[in-house]
Amino acid sequence: MQASSPAAADVLRLSAFLAPDNIPDEILRLGNDHLGETLSAALAEVAEDELVLPELLAELTRYSLIRLETENRYSIHRLVWEVLRDALTPEEQQQWLDRAVNALNATFPNLEFQNWGRCALLVEQVQTIAAQEATENAPISVRFASGKLGADHRCSGSNGKP
Repeated sequence: MQASSPAAADVLRLSAFLAPDNIPDEILRLGNDHLGETLSAALAEVAEDELVLPELLAELTRYSLIRLETENRYSIHRLVWEVLRDALTPEEQQQWLDRAVNALNATFPNLEFQNWGRCALLVEQVQTIAAQEATENAPISVRFASGKLGADHRCSGSNGKP
């Protein structure tokens, strides 16, 4: 994949640090400035050309590396998810974890009532990063995850109050 589409390979690497199911493509669209030179360059035209992202994801579906769930969500097989992470050096793992944190931080909406639905869709991603923190020990994502996870109940609306 790296040789035929370096940007698609980077989508896989990023996905390895997110929750494997129902990954919102808005993380790629809104967090593109934080995803490294190759992927950011490939996604730079998303605003002008709505086919850029679907074509990039199609590269991965062709090889059954991801599965499109809905128009704006995809999943990565758990075995692929694990193998990708294990194939990276510790430095690369930290780099992609930081990119995932920064992209998710750029994507996460303000914690206002009208954003609860969108916020709730991203909480699983935040929780996955926080769980990785327990083993990866990366300070940047601890700061991110603790702030976003504190919003978990407010986003879900479980207490009925913002």
